[in-house]
Amino acid sequence: MAKDPDGPVRAAAAEALATAGNPERAGPGLLARARGDRDPAVRAAAIESLGLLGVPEAAEDLFDIGRSEPLLLRACAFALARIGTEGAREALRSVEVYDRLVSLARN
Repeated sequence: MAKDPDGPVRAAAAEALATAGNPERAGPGLLARARGDRDPAVRAAAIESLGLLGVPEAAEDLFDIGRSEPLLLRACAFALARIGTEGAREALRSVEVYDRLVSLARN
């Protein structure tokens, strides 16, 4: 399912990994999807799944993704809040500041 040509199927696969509850096994594949899938909905699903699984190793990457991809910023903020480590909280504070700047720029 993760390699299916249909974006919604890949997104469902990412969401299913979060319910499996094994961050060590699912984390690397989800992070790869979060970084590189061509479909933003799949990337968002992978990001949220990383947060649901609480993968602390993903915090820095999630910050970078959120900073460079405003459309994925909210998913990254959700994931960072769920991960909850000190590194994730630090990244979340930075993402929130960036989100405010993006909002101001749009208005």
